Amino acid sequence: MVNIRAPFRFFVCLTFILALSAAANAQATRTWVSAVGDDVNPCSRTAPCKTYAGAISKTAVHGEISTLDPGVFVEDCVLDGSTQSPGRGIEDVRSGGGKLIVTNTTVRNMSGTGIVVIPASGSTRIDATLDNVRVYNCAFGVVASSGARMSVSNSVISNNTNHGLGVESPVGASEMHVSNCRVTGNGTGLLQAAGGTMRVANSDVTFNTANGTSGTILSYGNNRFAGNGGASTVTTIGVMSNEFGQQ
Repeated sequence: MVNIRAPFRFFVCLTFILALSAAANAQATRTWVSAVGDDVNPCSRTAPCKTYAGAISKTAVHGEISTLDPGVFVEDCVLDGSTQSPGRGIEDVRSGGGKLIVTNTTVRNMSGTGIVVIPASGSTRIDATLDNVRVYNCAFGVVASSGARMSVSNSVISNNTNHGLGVESPVGASEMHVSNCRVTGNGTGLLQAAGGTMRVANSDVTFNTANGTSGTILSYGNNRFAGNGGASTVTTIGVMSNEFGQQ
């Protein structure tokens, strides 16, 4: 699991429960990443690596990878609950706000939510960007909650037990914007609850077993819904700009 918090000053910690070979026991139990680092470094706090891919190879099984930057970047990763901690894949619960960027990453086989952003107690908002992400076979796919602002693009959210994409606002307003995504084979494809806002553009919502949608889903009029087990009701927003009703 990647767990993101703000334990002191401006640092943001990420904890990777890594599934590496037994040979990794001789590696560091905690490594560090920074945008100004270098992957040839030992990934120590004073000589950090630049990427998580570089740090993973130098981190022991069940070790921690921490970042020295206020923004958090997760890229080119596979988080598999069948070989590591099966709870949540990526969890951002910082209280001081910030940015989360996840690209080219797969999260699968989690007993909890694949990716969830929940600013602590609905405090300072977190802006999350997910691009080219695959989340499948989890209890829930991707959730924005309690003050999160999330953009999900060019991604596949599939075969999750409950909803694929969900937004809720039990504390603090949350918004999710979805574009160019495939949401398929989940319990419910898109879920809006408790005052959250979800906007969807140019996406396919198909073969979800319970419902295509639940709650108020705002559609730009160029989405495709097919083969869902129940309701696929949307509220069209924007102004038609061509004969196909797209904006």
